[in-house]
Amino acid sequence: MGLTPDGSVIYSGGSSAAAACVTGIAALVKSANPALNAAEIATVLKAGTKKLNALQNQVMSGGIIDAYECVKKAERWEEISRWK
Repeated sequence: MGLTPDGSVIYSGGSSAAAACVTGIAALVKSANPALNAAEIATVLKAGTKKLNALQNQVMSGGIIDAYECVKKAERWEEISRWK
């Protein structure tokens, strides 16, 4: 959902809407742990996705991204990355 210059409400979906959402979450992740590089941020974003049966074979991740989980994982990255 968004606003046009004249104040009208517009609705969008699909990858265009998802890209903006994921980009915002990536910024939150980077602010939680500025030491993370792009590959590590991508790993955090994937790990912070909650799998949903309804989204299997519908979206690449098979789930929905959880911003709070991503930030928590970013804050604990050094500990988590040692588990690999």
